[in-house]
Amino acid sequence: MPAHFPPVFSRSHIVSFPRLAPFIRSTAAVLQDAFAPLAEAWHDRRLTPSYEALWMAHGVEALPAYQLSKNNRTAGFALWESIVALPQQVAPAELSAHAPRPQPELVIAPRLN
Repeated sequence: MPAHFPPVFSRSHIVSFPRLAPFIRSTAAVLQDAFAPLAEAWHDRRLTPSYEALWMAHGVEALPAYQLSKNNRTAGFALWESIVALPQQVAPAELSAHAPRPQPELVIAPRLN
């Protein structure tokens, strides 16, 4: 009996899991590669102010992009703490080893449209 996979929803359409499965494997590799430098920067004590301090600043201390409500600041900080913990949690695994090719690309850029 074939396994039943729930659909995965994106903003524009539904993708069935069997079609998405190779992308999950290679996406894990891309995320591991992307999160490692983020973790290094987050924990880099040479940065003044640190990324943690930038995020947690409030009131007149906060830069315009970081003027967040207390709830958003707390939730965002928890998100970043989770992200920067991931590289250490998956170490010494090398998720890019034998990942399906071509490997996807992770790009974070402002929307221009």
